Amino acid sequence: MKKNYLAFSTLTIISGMLHFLVVSMMHRENFVELWFFTAFGLAQLLLGIQVLSQKKKSQFLLLAVILNGVFLVLWVLTRVFNAPLATYSKGLTSFDSLISLFEIASLWFAVKIFKTNSIPIKKIILTGLLFTVLGLTSYGLVKASEKIFRSIPTSVHPHKHSIMDMFKTPVTASNVSTVNVMGIDMTKEQAKEHCKMNGMEQMEVCQQFQNSIEAETVETIIPQGHDNRDGHHN
Repeated sequence: MKKNYLAFSTLTIISGMLHFLVVSMMHRENFVELWFFTAFGLAQLLLGIQVLSQKKKSQFLLLAVILNGVFLVLWVLTRVFNAPLATYSKGLTSFDSLISLFEIASLWFAVKIFKTNSIPIKKIILTGLLFTVLGLTSYGLVKASEKIFRSIPTSVHPHKHSIMDMFKTPVTASNVSTVNVMGIDMTKEQAKEHCKMNGMEQMEVCQQFQNSIEAETVETIIPQGHDNRDGHHN
């Protein structure tokens, strides 16, 4: 019995920490997703801790189960349908899949706890239906935010997040300028770093982008269905 609670709590805490500290930073270029993963990841973390407390353990367990289920439903929906603020579904990555496996395992331990506490199978099924409906509703609300936060461009280029991305400055379509260094196209920041690392700052090829912007391309992405008649995106 205690082992099941400990396993459920540990898996929930790990999932919450990863959502709160890592996944949120992977989406820091979009404040809607940033705050979503920050707030609900923190809630997941705190609920996992509270499950181990002696008071109101069953209430915290139920809330944690629902939140874990909501995250899992959202993960499935964003892999099957277009993700929020994007025109494509997100791909399967080892990191995202790992978190989902933690949540699946946590739900398995939750079912074991429910059975040990003689919770009727109908209530277990109702709990599953509840977090499924909440997951679908959350997905719909976040998708609807595309119409509310119209200043946020809709991403049209599929990409995968990595842990290393959270240590890099987000690159948006409106500030990408490309220069050619030794036959390699790279952004100005990448070119500066490349020249610095190779001791080439004084070479003409590296000074070219310090005085002028060559081959600069600026792309403004206007969200689909967005009214841009006033030209505020130009």
